Amino acid sequence: MDSLQSIFQQVALIDEGEVTADDRVNFFHVVTPPFDSESVLYATKSHAMDRFTALLQAAPHCGILVRHGIPQVADVSWIRHFVGNRKLYFLGDCDPFDLLVYQAVASEFDMNFLGISDRFLSAMDVELKPSLSVAIEGAEARAWEMLLETRAPIESWVGEKCFGMLNQGRKMEVEAVVSYACQPLTKLFDCIP
Repeated sequence: MDSLQSIFQQVALIDEGEVTADDRVNFFHVVTPPFDSESVLYATKSHAMDRFTALLQAAPHCGILVRHGIPQVADVSWIRHFVGNRKLYFLGDCDPFDLLVYQAVASEFDMNFLGISDRFLSAMDVELKPSLSVAIEGAEARAWEMLLETRAPIESWVGEKCFGMLNQGRKMEVEAVVSYACQPLTKLFDCIP
């Protein structure tokens, strides 16, 4: 697997700043975990921080790191210190850019995928439907091609059905599933193995 820096540089060539924008634009939101906590959730939805407060009520022993896009190499050491010996989980969309973010962060950390996947949909009692997905276009289509070229184990991250959706040129966002299911985001904890 490539390093975070290598992935960042490759993605910067095709993403039009979507996930590699200047750090002054994409900063971290941090909810510090209690000392005895066992897990940290790394999420890409910085505009949904208010929804993560419900997660804290459901899992008070969970820390949260939220940042849109791929972190900088300079962030790795403090993230490593923040996570410590805790399990690290990734929450993101089933789309090429979030999967590239997952691949980049997972190149530096032992991380479990908890984003939109067959397992996530099952926990939310949602059937994979075309109406919940949107087309992959433009830079994101180039990002999908890049992901496939890396031979990353995408299907093992998202499951057979969601991988099939991606291969059909469709993507799905966390907000679509949570809104459709009328389930709280806290249901994602049912996905943790």
